[in-house]
Amino acid sequence: MTRSRRRPPDRRVPADVPLVAAFLLVANGIIALAPWQSLRVVPGLVLLLFAPGYALLTVLFPGRPDAEHSTVGGIDRLERAVLSFGVSVALVPVLYLLGYLFSRLNPPSTLMLLGVLDGFVVVTMALGYLRRRELSAPRRFDLPPRETVVPEVADRRTDRRGFLADLALGGAIVAAVGSLAYAISDPGDGERFTEFQLLSRTESGEYVAGDYRTVLTAGEPQSQIVGIENYEHARTTYTVVAELQRVDTEGDSAQLLERGDRTERTVSVAPGESAYIEQGVTPDIVAEDLRLAYLLYTSDSPIGEPYRELHLWVDVYEPGTEPTGE
Repeated sequence: MTRSRRRPPDRRVPADVPLVAAFLLVANGIIALAPWQSLRVVPGLVLLLFAPGYALLTVLFPGRPDAEHSTVGGIDRLERAVLSFGVSVALVPVLYLLGYLFSRLNPPSTLMLLGVLDGFVVVTMALGYLRRRELSAPRRFDLPPRETVVPEVADRRTDRRGFLADLALGGAIVAAVGSLAYAISDPGDGERFTEFQLLSRTESGEYVAGDYRTVLTAGEPQSQIVGIENYEHARTTYTVVAELQRVDTEGDSAQLLERGDRTERTVSVAPGESAYIEQGVTPDIVAEDLRLAYLLYTSDSPIGEPYRELHLWVDVYEPGTEPTGE
């Protein structure tokens, strides 16, 4: 009595798996190493506006639409291409949000977004591959369809094709995980900026913008609270200059006529941290509509144009002549 041998399951790797893996490797290399921005445009757009949607559709629709007795959803190649673009557009804000979270709630860098995109495509392509392995070859989505491949030739190429696909997919996984890990540990090429504010403190100790003192007395020191928030991705030394100025506001721009009292404060702020300092001047010019300027420099020496600038319009009176009710 002869026993029939059970035919082993078809474990051939779908053609799009090594293609997508190879594309990720090439696209990441071009984006990272290309000397001209124009060379990065095409792979960047495909990676951003096609690859995430295509990968997700392999999970949602692993089958072919014309497969007989198929219980698994399938769409044809034209629908898949169009939906890949639409789904990618819908996914981009979500992936950007993930990059924002990985960047410790700072604006994500290009490297961080690249890592998130790579990781998403790799994971979803792997899940789509596993879903398609559960289907028989005639029901499985592939590029090209299985019927166009000569069975004998396909069988001879199975092992080699599977090895190359595993190698390419493994390389893409390593590249995606590596870039994502490096981006999380060092998101240094993102947007760099410093928030600079004039604040006041409420009775409960909360810092708020507003309620500034604008009527000053000559000879009496006064101060404002200056808020500095460091988003430069590195510890930064700031110098804050407070200066009383008389200006001519006629015309298109204010013309500096006279400088009054001037003070300087230097503070070092860690990345992502904030500093609040009280700083002001002792008014030595008696006049109305004076400008109390606060200038921020990103060094311990206030030279050149300030990095940020704020000002208040104040009135300075001789002692005992201040308006009542102010």
